[in-house]
Amino acid sequence: IKYLNDYHAKCLEVLKPHLGGSENTQALDWLEKETKPIVRSSK
Repeated sequence: IKYLNDYHAKCLEVLKPHLGGSENTQALDWLEKETKPIVRSSK
């Protein structure tokens, strides 16, 4: 899970500056949602 979370963080870091314009809010919202850290529930 750590590897995937690190990968998602890197993707967000690299792509976010390219999606900063007001015309890209939907794409940026999607990217932020899809790259949120995965948290294993403790049961």
